[in-house]
Amino acid sequence: MKINKWIIRTFPIFLLALAFTAQARAGAYKEDFESLTAGASLSGQAGWTAESFVTVEEGSGHAGKKALRVAPTPAASWKAAGRRLEWDENWKEVWVDAYLRTPRSPQLIYLEVQRGGRLMAAGGPGGPGETGSGFVFRSTFGDSVRWPRIYERASNIYTGESNQLKPETWMRLTMRLDLEKKEFEVYRDGKCLFSEMNMSTSLPEKGEYNLFIHTSPIKAEASPADFTFYIDDLYLGPDKPAGIEPAQVVPPRPKNTLVRVVVVGDTQISASEAKSKGSPFGTLGPIIATANRLEPDLVLFVGDQVNIGGDPATFKDQAAVLYPVWTEEMKRLKAPYYTTPGNHDPHALYKQYLRPETDYSFEKNGVTFISFSSSAPENPDDWSHNGKVSPEQLAWLEKEMAKAAAKKNRIVTFTHITSHPNKHPLVGWYIQEGGAELRALYDKYGVFAELSGHMHRWLASWKENKTWYLVAPGTMGGGYVAG
Repeated sequence: MKINKWIIRTFPIFLLALAFTAQARAGAYKEDFESLTAGASLSGQAGWTAESFVTVEEGSGHAGKKALRVAPTPAASWKAAGRRLEWDENWKEVWVDAYLRTPRSPQLIYLEVQRGGRLMAAGGPGGPGETGSGFVFRSTFGDSVRWPRIYERASNIYTGESNQLKPETWMRLTMRLDLEKKEFEVYRDGKCLFSEMNMSTSLPEKGEYNLFIHTSPIKAEASPADFTFYIDDLYLGPDKPAGIEPAQVVPPRPKNTLVRVVVVGDTQISASEAKSKGSPFGTLGPIIATANRLEPDLVLFVGDQVNIGGDPATFKDQAAVLYPVWTEEMKRLKAPYYTTPGNHDPHALYKQYLRPETDYSFEKNGVTFISFSSSAPENPDDWSHNGKVSPEQLAWLEKEMAKAAAKKNRIVTFTHITSHPNKHPLVGWYIQEGGAELRALYDKYGVFAELSGHMHRWLASWKENKTWYLVAPGTMGGGYVAG
């Protein structure tokens, strides 16, 4: 799965079930609500059943005059309206397309396709407080629309620009269902947000098809007008709607590429993650699958491979559970991989299970890669999440850089904690002791890039002098794989 950072939370929801009968051909459906009676409940129109807060309204349409109006209430029932879908079993892919007019205040607006009561695809704007960061798109996968959930980040991971939805504005929600691969994609305004999302693992071969719209009940003191939204110009069928940009799952390899590297931030698997192992709903499953599809020359894991913490007396027992699962899963990687320790990798245990050294270098296609430890070696809570590099390490690093420069190799370092003195809106964790000296070495030897993790934020980057500083987002619980 190619996905954004996963934030998984519970949230009270109810369902507005929308499902359609055949129109132009079996299963294909178009609805602009123009033929329905305005000002009346959806119930009883065109075979629909619905509660009173779901109505057809005149003067609110996207392209025409009418649209479906949904005004959530505190006492709204679980399913507000519904009808099953007609479906052509010969379809290999299905598109769902709709226009949504966002409410004045953030509110859950969520389309879901089911077969036999199991999820096939889902996506739409998340509700108030769900994301912890505002009003953005979300999706879900698995056997239930409620769990697990995945959210678009509040800001673009590459540019930092806001992804917040604008209130009372028409936007477009599209989903593509790949019925052969049992995967789906979610698009916002024609651009793919989530791709290679897994349908339910228990999807029945046969069963009724339904299209649902989810929303959430509002608080008793809230005004329904603030949370009312509109739906219009619905389509479900095999034909791709116009204006949809193709999902680029695997970026093309540029010409004259010296080396293609996949950088993975903080997998940080816990005991519960270890049980899921290669599941597409865990951390390691989607990371390995995505990395293999990218066909890199090598994969770099920039620390916190596992999530060891708490009582130091239990660290050995935790390591005995977590590291064997991690290393076993890595056997499915097609490319060679290299690691560097993080603060949740107690260094003695890291050396026992992953590799015997923390500071080392290797060459690939004219590039020298240098790993070095920058995090607390014994307890993840030491050093206040900041990093250190010792004088001995600096001396070793300079020797490695000098050797690489003599060969006219490009130099890339990778470590857990960046040496860049970052500030808000990032967390401000960086290599403090020895950091200035390290950056001076980067300037002296023209280091091309420093790769790190640790922050669990967006893909942060800076360029100073000749050096790029790149901080990979955390992937624990699923997340980004940066190629």
